[in-house]
Amino acid sequence: MIKSPKISIIIPVYNGVEFLDSCIKGVFNQTFCDYEVLLINDGSTDGSLARCYDYAKIDTRVRVISSEKNRGVSSSRQIGVDMSRGEYTIHVDVDDKIEPSMLEEMYNYAKGNNLDILITDYYVNSDLYIEQSLSFSTNRDIVKSILTGKTLGSMWNKLVKTSLYKEKKVSFPKGVNYCEDVFVIISLLLHEDISIGFLKKAYYHYFINPKSITNFPNIKTINGRILFVGLLSEVLLQNNVSTDLLNWHKIDIKYSMFKTGLFPYSEFKKIFPEVFPECLIYNYSPKRKRFAVFFISINKFLWIITRCMNKYV
Repeated sequence: MIKSPKISIIIPVYNGVEFLDSCIKGVFNQTFCDYEVLLINDGSTDGSLARCYDYAKIDTRVRVISSEKNRGVSSSRQIGVDMSRGEYTIHVDVDDKIEPSMLEEMYNYAKGNNLDILITDYYVNSDLYIEQSLSFSTNRDIVKSILTGKTLGSMWNKLVKTSLYKEKKVSFPKGVNYCEDVFVIISLLLHEDISIGFLKKAYYHYFINPKSITNFPNIKTINGRILFVGLLSEVLLQNNVSTDLLNWHKIDIKYSMFKTGLFPYSEFKKIFPEVFPECLIYNYSPKRKRFAVFFISINKFLWIITRCMNKYV
């Protein structure tokens, strides 16, 4: 019988060969040894798959699961969860890095405090330390903090007991490749019987990718975000949580539709009409986005000008 590891590290891989060595080096340098690595290749075309198999030859703790077709990061994360044998899971993005003591200290803290989910601080790039709030009375307080942008909703600074996914019937949503991790962590946190803890230390280095879909939205990614908001709205309503908490996401989506000029004005007007005119007073969203959404909602001429600028500038 194969012994189950204490932690499963899930690493989605899509055309990340230039980052793989650095990422895996951080994993192999861990002071904690009882883990497995799941490299989920999502139809890479740049040599990533061959490199993944190289790591599997070096270390038997590495397992490679590959798909010829690119299905998106949400599918990769779910495959990783389904294939995990560890007591806990944690996600690592291929272009990020982790501190050597991350697994050991997070696991010991979670076990020592009988936690289902452990949340830590994190770094942006090499050394910008980002604190996560510790003052929450209930799990739903954390949900509100995530939905208003005060607490990070990503999975990579969270150690999650693997059994929770099946027990609470939570999975990564198909076709949602933006904020898919936010959807999952909120779906879990809506269960008040899940024990949550915070460790005031940072181990994960999140490196901002200037080429990411966050910085360059397109029709596909914007539609994916609309789908995310729709699915999460259903979950919130089922749990008697106000969907007003999603307003800053809605404003940001409408702003992206305006900024890119990729959608007709009729689509802009039709999507999330509930944020107009309240967007002016919704302080969780940046002022420039709120005011842009407000004034373009009442003046189609500004929309036309923007489309012309995007076409010729």
